[in-house]
Amino acid sequence: TMMLKKVVEDYNPDQLIIAWDVSRNTFRSDLYKDYKANRSSSPDSFKIQIPELKKIITGFNIAQVSKDNYEADDVLGSLAKKISSKNNKVYILTGDRDSFQLIDKNINIIYTKKGISETEIIDEKTFKSKYGIEVKQYIEYLALKGDTSDNIPGVPGIGIKTASELINKYKTLDILLNKAEEIPQNKRRETL
Repeated sequence: TMMLKKVVEDYNPDQLIIAWDVSRNTFRSDLYKDYKANRSSSPDSFKIQIPELKKIITGFNIAQVSKDNYEADDVLGSLAKKISSKNNKVYILTGDRDSFQLIDKNINIIYTKKGISETEIIDEKTFKSKYGIEVKQYIEYLALKGDTSDNIPGVPGIGIKTASELINKYKTLDILLNKAEEIPQNKRRETL
């Protein structure tokens, strides 16, 4: 309730939508059995709060959505793309960097760095200065470096800096893989 109050006070939104995960099983876990396998289950002390949170949010007349086989972030991303326009700016409040791929002129991320007490608005300019790539290249960047929070392996030996350099130089994974023989480092070339 305090987090919700702070969001309303800090950002004064015209509307709010809250998305919930339905379960851990999603189309991603169907595709890759180790997806998020490194995460422990939510503590029971948190799980028992969910029904009460939903009642409070209903009492505030805030829309709540979820969809079987999808994560809450998928639902938020779909809604953001559907309802954003030059006359309707959308902000997604999340601590999940995967949502950065949604950033455009009309969608920004309010990234929770330290719960709701410390947030940062990530727009196209901020994203570019942080990662050195364009938003549209973020998925390919993640494919190279991996995503430990979701237990997704990247290319061995390629971290944040190298992934950014490669994406900047080759622009796409397809081009990079087609020109892998140009990579001067033997081990990296072989891995790619």
